[in-house]
Amino acid sequence: MSWLPLSRNALDDAPAILHEFSIRASFTLEAKIIEPTPENTNLGLFLTINTKWRIHAPISALQAAGIDLAGLYVVRRNRNREERRERRR
Repeated sequence: MSWLPLSRNALDDAPAILHEFSIRASFTLEAKIIEPTPENTNLGLFLTINTKWRIHAPISALQAAGIDLAGLYVVRRNRNREERRERRR
């Protein structure tokens, strides 16, 4: 895996809709005792990395930018009291 450093100025020429997207990373570090073979106990350190994408633009702006929205799910930011959301698994 390689990383390409980007500065804020690198996004100046990007389409305006791109500024409406954000990606957040979350990291979990967990220590566990593992026994890969009998009588061979070790301490393992496990790193889990997750990302969460958010789109802050209204649907109309996404459509105007030519983004294909077919088959995608929409979640209201401010839901009505009567509406329920499925729990994440």
